[in-house]
Amino acid sequence: MTLAIDDLKLYKSATVSDGSTNGGRAAYNEIISGVRHAFFPRVSEEQRTAGLTRYRKLFVANMNASEEIAYDPLDCIRFPSIAGDRFYLGVGTQVNTQSDVIASPPTWVGCGQLNTSLSGGESSVDLLMANNDYEFIADGYLYLANTYKTSQTIASGVSPGDSVEYSGGTWGLIAATNNTVYPKGIYLGSNTVLSHEAGVSTIEYLQIASSSPYSYTGNVATVQLQDTVSGSYAVANTYGAMCLGSSGDEIKPTTDNWAETSTAGTYDESSYPVVVYNKGTVEDQVTLTFTSASAFTVSGLYQGSYGTGSTSADFEPTNPDTSVSYFKIDYRGWGGTWANGDTVTFHTHPAKLPRWFKEVVPASTSAESENIFIYSVYVE
Repeated sequence: MTLAIDDLKLYKSATVSDGSTNGGRAAYNEIISGVRHAFFPRVSEEQRTAGLTRYRKLFVANMNASEEIAYDPLDCIRFPSIAGDRFYLGVGTQVNTQSDVIASPPTWVGCGQLNTSLSGGESSVDLLMANNDYEFIADGYLYLANTYKTSQTIASGVSPGDSVEYSGGTWGLIAATNNTVYPKGIYLGSNTVLSHEAGVSTIEYLQIASSSPYSYTGNVATVQLQDTVSGSYAVANTYGAMCLGSSGDEIKPTTDNWAETSTAGTYDESSYPVVVYNKGTVEDQVTLTFTSASAFTVSGLYQGSYGTGSTSADFEPTNPDTSVSYFKIDYRGWGGTWANGDTVTFHTHPAKLPRWFKEVVPASTSAESENIFIYSVYVE
């Protein structure tokens, strides 16, 4: 089996605010593509006048019900803001908050328009960025694509961010979709549509140089490559972006840090490891505390009580948000003699990729009622 587009969901963090506790673990509040202000709120006139920097966290969740793994994820800002603000993307952890990010910022990456046309064979790419503080990561991957159709005819009633479909020479409004394969696309404003048309548009993921990966002249970043560019690219319809993620990364649930305090009780973790699930597992530090030779209570540092269990039956608490188990402990793993007060601890980690976004609104920025940016995730 393979992952479908609908297997990948974007979820907000448990706390969404402009305060120090913004972020934290993943929640199940889905961010719906194409819905205005679904992630960042509207910028007010007062905020535009004074200037603003704010942060939001999301999680790319693998919700495949057959426990398929999302391999080699690469994600990037695929199209920058069409307004005077700018957006940055950075790696998060499963639990970090805004105060953590401010104290120890991630590498902030972004997207820019091609500044110098490419004919193929080049070992560097020039990108016009919104500012010269975007970084490019050594040995990482540069997304390069000319999937931006310019000078298009747009039907009336279509606004930037709307999903569109090409028919009879015009891009018309359709229901929101993540599918941008031609004849479907996303309207970006200024008669430009994001749409990948086979045989016409090209996408490359180019590995960036190991040393001195980039330099700036003004706001133009020259990105050095280990690869050479294969296709030809015009300035008008080409954008490049620094990707996060790398070959070998996976979006899947995991468990670790198993520890026992009992002197006589045992558990065969190698034969009966804790089972975790794409849809059900959350970030937590779980503790089993025995109340007798066979009975125990289970609680999580973050989740609270998981209930009670016994060594004579599988312990498999249900996540009420998804109706799938948080995890499963197989009763066949228990052995020896457990005693009141003995404990077992382990950590669970969800099939979710944590990402931070930063929005910077310079002081005296002009209003833009239809502002958007495009975030894209690629997995195998």
